[in-house]
Amino acid sequence: KGSDMTDTFNAGDVVVLKSGGPTMTVDKILDDDQVLCTWFDKNKKRFSELFGSATLKKYSPPKVGISVV
Repeated sequence: KGSDMTDTFNAGDVVVLKSGGPTMTVDKILDDDQVLCTWFDKNKKRFSELFGSATLKKYSPPKVGISVV
C-alpha cells in the first residue's frame, strides 16, 4: 500500500530524480521496485544505473507559453 505516493513507470518513460539531475529514460522495471535508467552526459557518454522507484518522478517539460505583461 505504500506505493500510492510513487509514480508508476514503464519502459521508455522519461524521468528525473526528485532531487534533480539529468533527464533519464526508463529501460526496465525490476521486481523489487528498482528502475534501470539510462542517460547521457554533455559529452554524449552513456550512463546506466538502478534507482528506487520512490526516488524518481516523471519528467514534465517546462511549459512554454506567451506571457502578457
